[in-house]
Amino acid sequence: MTVTDEPREQPFPAASPTVRWRRRRTQLTARINEAVQRAKVLIGADLEVEPLDASNPGQAAEVIASLTWLAIERLREQRPGRAATVGMCELVCDLQRLSLELHDHEMATRTRRIAAVESGLSSLRAISDTSDLLDRVCKELVRSGGFGRALLSRVEDGVWSPWVGHFSDAMPGWFDAWIDTRIPLGDMVLETQLLTEHRPALVHDTSAPEVHQITRDGLSGSYVVAPVMPAGNVVGFLHADHHPSGRRCDEADRDVLWAFAEGFGHIYERTVLLQGVRAQREELRDLMSDVDQAMQQLSESEIELALQPASGSVVTRTAVSVLTTMSAKMEELTPREAEVLALMVAGAKNGAIAEKLVITEGTVKSHVKHILRKLGAVNRSQAIAHYLGVSHDDLDRA
Repeated sequence: MTVTDEPREQPFPAASPTVRWRRRRTQLTARINEAVQRAKVLIGADLEVEPLDASNPGQAAEVIASLTWLAIERLREQRPGRAATVGMCELVCDLQRLSLELHDHEMATRTRRIAAVESGLSSLRAISDTSDLLDRVCKELVRSGGFGRALLSRVEDGVWSPWVGHFSDAMPGWFDAWIDTRIPLGDMVLETQLLTEHRPALVHDTSAPEVHQITRDGLSGSYVVAPVMPAGNVVGFLHADHHPSGRRCDEADRDVLWAFAEGFGHIYERTVLLQGVRAQREELRDLMSDVDQAMQQLSESEIELALQPASGSVVTRTAVSVLTTMSAKMEELTPREAEVLALMVAGAKNGAIAEKLVITEGTVKSHVKHILRKLGAVNRSQAIAHYLGVSHDDLDRA
């Protein structure tokens, strides 16, 4: 048998960062549980400490701090014998060492997750359409943020409406019933605080009265929520948890979600602006095409000698009358209709106008109808021409 014919040993692939992180967490949890058993022997059998749960990161730090305080107090008050004193001091040192290792582990994990979020946001920056961006955001949050599921909601006129979600265990039926449900953001709804405080929140007690029923329907034991704020205005919420794993959310989850929500807000604002610029470019291209066609007709028409109309003639009075009429029509528009018309001139479509003014697309369509009626225009292009002081009919007659 030649060397090339010999079977080659295939080593096991290296563990992924997530697997290594979970393995390290399990090891630390086992060591802390061992320290708890030592503490029960040294401090007293009446010491009651629940076994640590690796899915609850905050519990470990609390247990270490409590055991350290109890051991130091026992040394100070009872002054046990030499052997017990040595054992107690060793326990305190081991607990402090575990505390430092746990802190380093949590910081490294948080740094790794924030880096993963930045990578996920980079992939979202490549999306040029707002609809595609909204379809991808929850999936990317679950993938890069290390969550089990995520939910994006819209906020409009003091109402919170669940919109889209991504679930690692497939789309459950409970969420379908909540899509587009209008939830008033009153005093008894926790998410109301996010509108004014502009900060994320960590919720451990989902049975609290200020936690909405949608959370209990989703069987969430704890969750994190952050506002989405393009241009500084809250237009939505991002909710996330670790369902169905049972792992409880902690401060690291809150910080990770906040980093993602802030980045997504900037990306969404940028995408809306770029989409508006592209639409405006298309509108300008259409207008320039009309002007070019009119100029072409003008250059091909016959030139006739004519006297310049005198001041006050019928022609002059007609021009002044047209300008005055157009100005009067513009003044008939309400402030909101004027804002909608200005965005139409900028090239924004109904969806972009709705996002910019924080209103529904149905409201935008209603405003557009009123604008066309008041300006005497039959379509959007003609309304834009009125706004710019240009008449398509005049161009055609030229």
